[in-house]
Amino acid sequence: MKSEERRELRYQRRKAKREAAKAKRNAEHDFQKVSSFGSLRKSFYVARKGTNWKASVQRYGCNVLRNSYNQSRLLKQHKNISKGFIEFDLNERGKTRHISSVHISERVVQKSTCMYGISPVISASLINENGASQKGKGTEFASQILIKHLRSHYRKSGFTNSGWVIVGDEHDFFGSQLHSVVNKNMRRLVTDQELVDQTMEFINAFDRGLGLGSEVCQINAVAYPNQIDHYIKEVLRCKYYGRYMDDWYIIVDTKEEAKRYLEDIASKYAEIGIQMNPKKTQIIKLSHGFTFLQDRFFLTDTGKVVRKPSHKKISRDRRKLKKMANLLERGEISFEQITSFYVSFCGYMKWKTARKTKWCMDKLFNSLFIENFIGGTNNEALIT
Repeated sequence: MKSEERRELRYQRRKAKREAAKAKRNAEHDFQKVSSFGSLRKSFYVARKGTNWKASVQRYGCNVLRNSYNQSRLLKQHKNISKGFIEFDLNERGKTRHISSVHISERVVQKSTCMYGISPVISASLINENGASQKGKGTEFASQILIKHLRSHYRKSGFTNSGWVIVGDEHDFFGSQLHSVVNKNMRRLVTDQELVDQTMEFINAFDRGLGLGSEVCQINAVAYPNQIDHYIKEVLRCKYYGRYMDDWYIIVDTKEEAKRYLEDIASKYAEIGIQMNPKKTQIIKLSHGFTFLQDRFFLTDTGKVVRKPSHKKISRDRRKLKKMANLLERGEISFEQITSFYVSFCGYMKWKTARKTKWCMDKLFNSLFIENFIGGTNNEALIT
């Protein structure tokens, strides 16, 4: 048997295995399971995490059995369960984001749709290097993948830090996503028509793009450029590629190669309605260092990967501590809230090579709170 025939047979066997696994996932996660009483009741206990202090959540929880039964009945009758949005603006890192949050009754249904419907099916189609909004992954996972890629590139390039990195970012990632493309992606992955229709009902509630504050929109946004991810990995053969929502990178050998890949990828994104952000999309020499997910990464001559917090984040957190000191003095926040924020910051700094930065932040924290509000300069009370 010729090698071409063997490859074709191997390809057909693997394809059949993938199709069988896809059929099994779709059989286990369908509309009937999403709309069942038990799934909706369990989804409430997951959806309420972090928001159980709200009166609306508590009211829903007091009658969780009745509410779950009513929601199940409405879903099976294909009735509209939407009650509109709770809209507000959120300022994040100097950028205003418009949030359209759904009511607790709809959030429970969306949680059930994701947990018992689309998430297990969609997640199976994503590349491993896609680290956003998936169980067991996150920003730290994406950063560790990048560090692994940098070390592997260092060995491959003859133990040198030569090479280039494309750092990509999309303009208005959520707002630019087309409902027609989302619908096409859903129908390609999910075989249950009722589940697709229910998901698209949540998405079509937004006039344009995908909304922030909807879990169904979140998982669909993660999968929106999924075919581009596979194109980069399987057609362009870019081994050192990773993406976290709208932030991505590719490590290559030459600048000419980087320019060619960037032009090709930009055209692919344009086909699905998304434009690159010209200010944040850059081609950078590896030895100069680059920023990804608010961290600065450097590949040294010895192959060591140095990871530091970005200057903007440190400046922003220092301003926030000073603002908290004024709020504490006026009695508008408690000291426990401040320590909670600073403990979170210390956990973030744990993985960074930034001893002096951490020392300066500890010094600022002690001068603002320990010495001024607790009194004295007792070394046992200082943050070290």
